[in-house]
Amino acid sequence: MLLALLLSAAAGDDAARFYGVDLPKGHAIHFALVTRPKAQSRVVHATQLENWLVIEVPEGAKPEERVDVVFHELFHYFYASAPKAKHIAAMEALKKQKSANVFALYTLFDEAFATALGNGLVQKRVTPDAFANAMTKPRSFYNDDAIDTAAKAIVPELEKALPKRASFDAMATTLADRMAAALGAQVSTVALALRSVAVLYEGESTRALRKKLMLGVRSVSVASIAPIETETAREFMRHADRNGVIFVIGDEIKKLAALEPWFGGPILKRLNELAAALDTLLDLFVAHDETFTGVGLSDD
Repeated sequence: MLLALLLSAAAGDDAARFYGVDLPKGHAIHFALVTRPKAQSRVVHATQLENWLVIEVPEGAKPEERVDVVFHELFHYFYASAPKAKHIAAMEALKKQKSANVFALYTLFDEAFATALGNGLVQKRVTPDAFANAMTKPRSFYNDDAIDTAAKAIVPELEKALPKRASFDAMATTLADRMAAALGAQVSTVALALRSVAVLYEGESTRALRKKLMLGVRSVSVASIAPIETETAREFMRHADRNGVIFVIGDEIKKLAALEPWFGGPILKRLNELAAALDTLLDLFVAHDETFTGVGLSDD
């Protein structure tokens, strides 16, 4: 384990500079390794909660097989601890791009960086053969097509840039371009755009769909606001650059009339037409147990 940590320490130092992290002396980061029985699935769950990093360790796992996951979670902490100015600079750089999908790519930054650095470059230093094999297989770094594809696309770029003290804000457009090229048509799907923030203006009747939506789009951040007619909801709607989902059923459709200044009359008219034609739009998902995965763009 000590050898694995020593081999990957340099990657950690490079990554700290990449994120612009300058933690105070004596700052504590806690690693909680949770054992679990060996299972058929190779999927390992881990999460970062403030300065606590919680990582599953399957029974019989070798230390060098888990170092990439440990560093993956550490890099999430670095991203969360990066100066706000760097996050703003990255977003400002992306705003200058002509692509309408650039902020859908931005939603992948946190996971793609942690995966490319941890499951990619750290693994390459510790177990190079396993890294080479994983680079050729889908979902081998991360059990999500978009994140796995985006992360692998930027591994070569990060490997070249990190020794030169590169930072993620300065590389934002380059990394977004590499991700977009690798993702292809997937970059323009609604499911990817909603990873940014899925806003549910919901009543009790639609509360059960929150989990279904989160599982379908693997949302990074979900803000739930209820009910539709609150000033909080209207305030959010004033920001046209935010992504959102509104679930309404039956008579609740009429509540959307209050939001006409932000929706526009034609959209509200279309919603009412759809609601009249289909008892409720929601029933389609409930009756057929549909998921939101793979939802694409549509003029409707």
